[in-house]
Amino acid sequence: MLRRFVDFIATAVRQAVPIGGIFGLGWQPATAIAVYWLESVLLAGIAVAACFQLRRRTSAAAIAQSRAAGDLAHAEALQAAQHASRTAGVNPHDVLLFHGSSLAVFGVFFAAILLMLARKGGLAEAFDLAELRHGATTMAIVVASGFALEQLMVPEPGVSAVQSRVNACLGRWSLLWLLGFGGTAMLAFTDRPQRFFQLFAVLKLTWEVWGALARVFGWTSLQDGERARVG
Repeated sequence: MLRRFVDFIATAVRQAVPIGGIFGLGWQPATAIAVYWLESVLLAGIAVAACFQLRRRTSAAAIAQSRAAGDLAHAEALQAAQHASRTAGVNPHDVLLFHGSSLAVFGVFFAAILLMLARKGGLAEAFDLAELRHGATTMAIVVASGFALEQLMVPEPGVSAVQSRVNACLGRWSLLWLLGFGGTAMLAFTDRPQRFFQLFAVLKLTWEVWGALARVFGWTSLQDGERARVG
């Protein structure tokens, strides 16, 4: 329960970055989308690292080492975790390939959309690179701090914790996919760029708040539900 609470706090702080940037510092909506994409990349990287950590901890060599040391109970626990990880969708290479390639595609796609809006006058003002650097730096610090805190509390997360992290990344992937598909359709049919950013705000609020509450209270989150549907 404590880990879930820490996860909820970390998620809330990450939400505060774009919210505070938009309403407190006057960020452009385009900056918020760019920072969200960066946040997704960082969290996917952490998920991949957690998958590699789990695989190393439950490897055949680690199991053999425990048996050689006479700790048969620990060896059996590692073997059970190894079996569970094989059916949990936490293969590090698969996670890296899927999220690395898809997030790269999303990044190029959204950059093209924002460039198109800027050229057509759909953005209220020119894209502010200094604002993006500040937002990206702040988000990186927040994500790194949250990860460090989780590592301090749970240095060796189990299969369910790693799976939950991967599921959350899949939920964010779904949000970006819906934004790309639905947002582009809205631009084509309404020719109103603000609809694109409004859709992002609605999707982000729904996905992130529900997902955070689900992890605290044990509900079925949108992230987990989406993964179960895809899987």
